[in-house]
Amino acid sequence: MNELEGKRVLLTGATGFLGGKVLERLRRIDAIIGCLIRKNRSTVLFPEAERLEITDRATDIVETVCGFRPDVMIHCAGLVQTTHGPSDIDAMLQSNIQLAVALLEAGRQLGELRIVNLGTYLEHDSSGTVAPTSLYAASKRAVAELLNYYTHAVPTRAISIKPSLIYGAGDPRPRLLPSLAKAIVNGQTLELSEGLQKLDLIHIDDVVEAIIQAATHLLSSESKTGHQEFFAISGTRFSLRDLARKLEYIAGGETDLRWGAHSYKAEEVMEPFSGGAPLPGWVPAVPLDQGLAELVSQIGDKAG
Repeated sequence: MNELEGKRVLLTGATGFLGGKVLERLRRIDAIIGCLIRKNRSTVLFPEAERLEITDRATDIVETVCGFRPDVMIHCAGLVQTTHGPSDIDAMLQSNIQLAVALLEAGRQLGELRIVNLGTYLEHDSSGTVAPTSLYAASKRAVAELLNYYTHAVPTRAISIKPSLIYGAGDPRPRLLPSLAKAIVNGQTLELSEGLQKLDLIHIDDVVEAIIQAATHLLSSESKTGHQEFFAISGTRFSLRDLARKLEYIAGGETDLRWGAHSYKAEEVMEPFSGGAPLPGWVPAVPLDQGLAELVSQIGDKAG
């Protein structure tokens, strides 16, 4: 029996790639699930999941969370955007900071806070020093610091999970890896940077497992008060060019990849952090070649 079975679990980000996978896993565990959903969003959830509609007002979010009275929260929601302009700031702060603060404040109002928070390894430079590489990463770092504050305001058991680049079949997000795989499978031309930047890829199933293990731990008798930060990374880095070669080998063909057609982004991370303590007892289980093969197969099925 999992510690989460029959427990009230509040989930944010259920409409996203990662949050949707976490929702599926919670359903199999038979947790009592409440999903925070923006009002007027046409989202279909599992019948077992309670739809908790919220506005952008913090007081509304706090009231809704307190009404659900979760045993533990899993916070997957966030606006992932590694570059930004002035027009992006309001949405990023609202999605990445305001929502998180409202969740933490709800815990304070309830008298106890248990939360699994999703951060990012991009909060750190290649040496592991806290040095966010983008406004997105800085906003995630801000949530970690806010959590540190709330540990002094209310009895808190919190774990932040910091994954590297999450990938997997069925990812609807317009990310570089799915775009690269699609171009290779379909024989399309794709213009890229020089491709020397290193990437650490972690399969979505492994990140879901880390989140579930963290939430389970927070409800166990072994859980201690405070905020702990752990990483969910493979620890193996490949250049974008190396990944392209792997994909071409798996797909059984080459395509017209125009390396150097674009400059690197101003905030490009060339050597990401590959250290960091993993959640105790968690290890990645999906080999990169297997995950890439699943991705290629899914793209091929759609093309067919």
